[in-house]
Amino acid sequence: MKSEIIKRDLGYFENDENDEMRVYILNQNAYHLRQNGRPVSVYFGELIEIFHELDHYDKIAMVCDKDLKIYLESKERQRVYLFLGGLDYEYEQVRGEVLRKDPPLGLQAAYAYIRRESDRKEAMKPEEDKTKAMVARNRTLQGCSSSFTKTGSSTRFGSSSGDRSSRYLGKCEHCGKLGHSKQRCYELIGYPEGWDKCRDSRFNKNRAFVVGSKDDPERVAKTVTTLVSIAGYSDSEDDWLWH
Repeated sequence: MKSEIIKRDLGYFENDENDEMRVYILNQNAYHLRQNGRPVSVYFGELIEIFHELDHYDKIAMVCDKDLKIYLESKERQRVYLFLGGLDYEYEQVRGEVLRKDPPLGLQAAYAYIRRESDRKEAMKPEEDKTKAMVARNRTLQGCSSSFTKTGSSTRFGSSSGDRSSRYLGKCEHCGKLGHSKQRCYELIGYPEGWDKCRDSRFNKNRAFVVGSKDDPERVAKTVTTLVSIAGYSDSEDDWLWH
């Protein structure tokens, strides 16, 4: 009989110790619980489960109804603080509104107040997303316009570094001029339609040579023949060099 009493007492002590540990863990969970971007209803539901389990382990008994009411109101306020403290930062303004209420809101009333704000935010999301999309689109268009202003005009008019680097810098083996190769020399492949030969330095140079060499008829005749073949004149009587 004595051994049974000892076992029973030890069982009571063990149960009390386990209850205290469980109550401690539940309070820690309630204190550290956060919304973390989840719906308010999900966050509040997890918190209520913890509070219900804590009520199961609450063994405080009071004889006076007035004292019991004060105790329950105090516990309710503590739970409101825990609920508000775990909300995301976007509820900072509405959280302040709840705390300024007079008389203070209970846990369910505070949740209803926050839930209305959450529903309003959800309803406004399509408009907010549309506005953000328009802002992002405008920024993209502005970036493209700015990029064209910086690089488009220079590329269009052939003044970019890439165009300059691809330009032929060698010397023609036929006419000795810089800026084109023998394969692209106009004297060999023909001049483009409408080409102003009078502005060509090669013609001007030869013209000056002819004018300055009137005392050497053979040299003049040879040079004139070369110019005529280059310029493509068909009638020698029309060329100024013959007069």
